[in-house]
Amino acid sequence: MEPLKTSDNRPGSRLRLTALATLVVAVVMLCAGLALVAIQHRLQTDVVDRSLQRYSADLEEQFLEGVLPLVLPEPRTGEWVAQVVYADATVLASTENMSGQRALADPEGDVQRRNTTVAISDREYRLLSRRVGDVVIHTGTPVDHVEVADDALRTGLAYTIPAVTLLLGFLAWVLIGRREPVATDVGGEVT
Repeated sequence: MEPLKTSDNRPGSRLRLTALATLVVAVVMLCAGLALVAIQHRLQTDVVDRSLQRYSADLEEQFLEGVLPLVLPEPRTGEWVAQVVYADATVLASTENMSGQRALADPEGDVQRRNTTVAISDREYRLLSRRVGDVVIHTGTPVDHVEVADDALRTGLAYTIPAVTLLLGFLAWVLIGRREPVATDVGGEVT
């Protein structure tokens, strides 16, 4: 019987396997990170939109009952904006922080509802505009917190994705280097 030969762990194959494993991990983590940022942004925007919808519905109810005050109440002091605008751009009512401001733009055409982001007083606001007969009810709230949360998540991922990728690449290098040698007979068959 002939002696068995063992295949050695050539550095080139170890390096290629480690590089491939690390690349796969990096691509998967990057895709997951991008998806996570998009999902978080969408969820936070949906929460803001639902809050704007509730506030707008409250103002619509007051308008239809004929009890809409000239100075509209704010759900949270100083942050929210609201206007009730008649078809000819006459402001019928507004929050105190919008007092004396020009009327916000109506939704174009036959659009009954529009969500946009607009600049008001040097801040970005998420704005809901809804038609109710001949009036348009505009409600808005700052989106600073959404942007801050998005930036925090992106920053965290910018540090953790490379760190975890390097760690897993190192582990792959170690584990690939520790694999058991394959015993083959002289004819090349695995035993």
